[in-house]
This record gives sequence, C-alpha cells and structure tokens, in this order.
Amino acid sequence: MYNMTKIHDIRHRTKGGKSKRALSRVNRLARHHSGTEDGNYSAFDKRWSGVLGWKTGGYHEIILRDGSIELCYDPDVITNGVANHNTGTYHICLVGNASFTEEQEKTWNERAAHWKKRLNIPLVSVLGHREFQGASTACPGINMDQVRKALLEGNTYTPPKAEVKPETVTAPAPAKPRTLRLNTNNMMSGEDVKTVQRAVGAKVDGWYGPNTEKAVRAYQSSLNLDADGIVGALTWEAIDTGRKPEPKKQTSAKPAPKTKYTLPSGVLRRGSKGNAVRQLQTALNAANFRVDNVDGDYGPKTHDAVRRFQSVYLPREVDGVYGPNTRRALDKLVN
Repeated sequence: MYNMTKIHDIRHRTKGGKSKRALSRVNRLARHHSGTEDGNYSAFDKRWSGVLGWKTGGYHEIILRDGSIELCYDPDVITNGVANHNTGTYHICLVGNASFTEEQEKTWNERAAHWKKRLNIPLVSVLGHREFQGASTACPGINMDQVRKALLEGNTYTPPKAEVKPETVTAPAPAKPRTLRLNTNNMMSGEDVKTVQRAVGAKVDGWYGPNTEKAVRAYQSSLNLDADGIVGALTWEAIDTGRKPEPKKQTSAKPAPKTKYTLPSGVLRRGSKGNAVRQLQTALNAANFRVDNVDGDYGPKTHDAVRRFQSVYLPREVDGVYGPNTRRALDKLVN
C-alpha cells in the first residue's frame, strides 16, 4: 500500500489523452528525470505543447521534490515519454537532474512496485529512458541496475555517498569582497559564491543562480535585512560574523486546529442534492480531486471526480457512486 497523502490528481486538466491502448499491451515501466532542479506538469507542458507541438504530455506520473505525485494520465493513455516505445510503456518522471531526494526515491519504489504488480511487468522491463533501443540521452541520470536491485529487495534506493575530503585551506577573503547578484546572461561564479551558499543553505556549486538568490533572500529576511537577493556589505558582514536569525517573539495564541472534513453517510449518486453533496464536494476538493464549485448538486463534475478518486484508491469499484467504501478511503485521506 502506498502513501495515500501524496497524490495530486490533475488528470481532469492535462492536455490530450485521446490515444488509448489496452492495459494488456503495457509491458514496460520507464523511469525518467526532468533534467531540471524543479518544475511540474504545468512547467513541462510549456515545452511539450508550446515548443514540440505534442497533443499529449510525456509522463503518466510526476514525482515532485517533496515526494508527492502529480497523477497526469490514466494508464490506458499513450503518452510521449520515449519515441517509438510509448504504446507499451508506463512513464514515471522524477523532478531533478541526476540528484533526487529521499522522499522521491521512497515514492518511486512505492509506485514502481504498484504498477509492476497491477500491470504484470517483469523486473527486467523496469527501464531507464536511456536503456530503450534507439534512445540517446543521459535520462534518468541514475544507475538503473542499483534501482532494480533495490526494487527487487523491497528497499529504497540510496545513492552511494561520495568520500568526504577536507576542504583546501584558502587565503583570507579580500577586505572588500565583491557584490554578488543574479545575472542570468553572465552568471557569477567562484569560491566567494560557495561561501555564500554554505552560509545560506543553498546547493554548493559555485554558481550564483536563481536557487541561490532565493536562499539569500530567505537568509536576509531572517536577519531583518533588505531581502533583495544581493550579497552586499551588510549581508557579507552577517555571513563573516556568523550572525544567526533573530528569535521570533512568542505569542500566547494557540495554533489553529487542523481542518476536519465532515463526510456524509449513506449513498450519493448522480441527481443527489443538498448539504451531504456539499460535504462530499468540499472533501474531494481538499483531496485534490477537483469538483470546483461546491453547489450541492451531484452532477457530471462530481460524478467524474468520484470516479477519478475511486480509480486511484478503489480500482475495483469505479462507478462514480459515493458509498461506504468510498467514504472510508476519502476520510482516511483528508482527516
């Protein structure tokens, strides 16, 4: 059983999906990486539909950096993950560029095991993008032999740790260090950038990119400095002196209680109306199986949202009718 709190169902708003196949034809599971530090379906679709002219996106599922899943297409939809190999392949992409979070690897293992079992895919047919015949790419940016070994053993893949070497002692920084800022046309780099990245908790790669600027802004804000993302004299002084964020004032206010969603009992179906339907619609929206307007009318959109929810959590009971089993699964997800 995979974690029920991780899925964001976006199948109702993804593009295309008209080309279908019988599930019996699906005999391969493909792992991809996005080649980017962050992103999601909406970001990737700008290239798919805007640049490449695809009618349907590339992946059935996208595993975000926090380990949550964007569920993009039903398994019977033919997507565009690997040229000439899509009719028989289910595609899963991890957001990242050859480096993935522990949460992503846990989710990958859960999803890969789920689809292997459901679609009867042998372990040898769990492939990285570059392992498909005719593919020329570094994707998925990971050793698939080790990934398959972990999947066979029921473990989460953990990349081998590089040997930690002591840092070389360098000469003291100049009395007046240069001002660092984001310049996308000519990105600044160097040891001083690494010093800043270590201080603000950014990835230490020596390049002053968008993620480093974001971390600098957060660091400046925590010290009540101007959060402009520019490392000038005051920010350098704070880094050099090891200044810590100022403690926040304690308040007597109690944290707001976690929102609970009341779910109706009984059976609801197309044509049902009233407050019970409103409660169901509110809970479906909270679970990311969007109904949109909470109007108390069990119409086509509510029926479709219930079917989409059931296809994920009750695959043997996909009828669009809200009953006791659907209530239990939805309650477990939102409460």
